[in-house]
Amino acid sequence: ISFGSWWGYRSYTQKNSTPLFKTIQPEQKTITKIIDASGLIKLKDSARLGSLIAGTVDQILVEENSTVTVGQPLAIINTKDEDFSYKVAQAQAHQTRASYDYQKHHVARLARLLQTNHIAQDAFDAEQAKLREYEAAFETQTMLVAQQKALYDQRILRSPIDGIVVAIN
Repeated sequence: ISFGSWWGYRSYTQKNSTPLFKTIQPEQKTITKIIDASGLIKLKDSARLGSLIAGTVDQILVEENSTVTVGQPLAIINTKDEDFSYKVAQAQAHQTRASYDYQKHHVARLARLLQTNHIAQDAFDAEQAKLREYEAAFETQTMLVAQQKALYDQRILRSPIDGIVVAIN
């Protein structure tokens, strides 16, 4: 019995010569997983584009399968009428502004002459009325320029959504 006790105690206290775990250095490796599936892919969002103005496509700025963002220019429409109308409206606005500025300075000079009684009040009032007419004409022309610019800007087709260009017709 004493031999059995000694043997059990020795086995219990003696260290195991094989370790319970092994420490290794980690290595960087590529993990790939291949999935083979079949099915149907549906578009989340799609958009058909058209122009609000008549003309021919002058330039296409994107290619099929290219990624686009909201507001990105896609194509430019050749509209000679809108281009011409916009430039004419700008020129007329510059001309009207020059006439308004001249009349404004002219009325300021006449105001000084009126104070020294070198001109009549009715002559001054007539020039002031012309100044108000030039001011109204300039405001009208400024609105026409804004309207023509809006029409001119419509010649650029822009992306309504983020996405990928699937087809160009």
